[in-house]
Amino acid sequence: MEYSLTEENELEMLNSDEYEIAKPFFDGFNTYASILHSILEKRSVGTIFTDDKSNPSFVLVCSSSVIANLNAPVYLGGKLDQDSLKKVIAYLKSLPKVSLVAFSDWEFRLSFEEAGFKPIDRLQLRRPFGFFNVDTLKKSLSHQYLVDKVNSENFSQCNWYSYLLSLYGDSDRFFNNGMGFCLIDQGKVAAESYGFIAKDTAEIGVITDKNYRNQNLGTIVSAFMLDYCYKNDIEPYWNCDISNPASAIVAKKLGFEENCRYLFLRWNVS
Repeated sequence: MEYSLTEENELEMLNSDEYEIAKPFFDGFNTYASILHSILEKRSVGTIFTDDKSNPSFVLVCSSSVIANLNAPVYLGGKLDQDSLKKVIAYLKSLPKVSLVAFSDWEFRLSFEEAGFKPIDRLQLRRPFGFFNVDTLKKSLSHQYLVDKVNSENFSQCNWYSYLLSLYGDSDRFFNNGMGFCLIDQGKVAAESYGFIAKDTAEIGVITDKNYRNQNLGTIVSAFMLDYCYKNDIEPYWNCDISNPASAIVAKKLGFEENCRYLFLRWNVS
């Protein structure tokens, strides 16, 4: 099957004041969903397409990080006929990197794989508890590290600075709608953890500078993010590739348990 992008098979893009059109397609959707709902709520930036604004049968939600050549999730909701399927695949293959959230038994999985998308096994974890005691981990932190919120003074030094700007569009939108904590060693950001927040949930992300790994810093800084979530009635989730057991180990140290398995159908030009 040929998947080429032409004017004739272009999708209709929603304006931001039309995002209500897309929301019913994702009612009850809660798999790697915080970034999705953040876009739908206009807390972060993205692009939403459909086949027909007046009578939509599906919507495609793309994080702006996809356009910025960064791996970020893409979501597809609704019913597709073969013509719509060809349009969606053609558009996604015009992008440098795509991670389409799907389930193993999804009816269109084979069509995407035949078009060159690679299935990546994923794991979602959640905590069965409604609180987190951060004090023990605080005590284990060496006095050389300062714990700070990600703010205007340290944001540009963070490892995920460019990624977060691509998700939120600008730093003010991140400060207003997201949250992050970092560990600082003599002015250098050693580890950072973020909450991508929407609909009273947060996707927890963590990264440790390569020079500070194997010191439990990722676990410690994520503990501060969890503490923030529970103090603000936000339910945290943790997602990772199954091929990345180190991430799952950190999550389980923090009390997360497996919630579900799913796929990224990944397209990567390189």
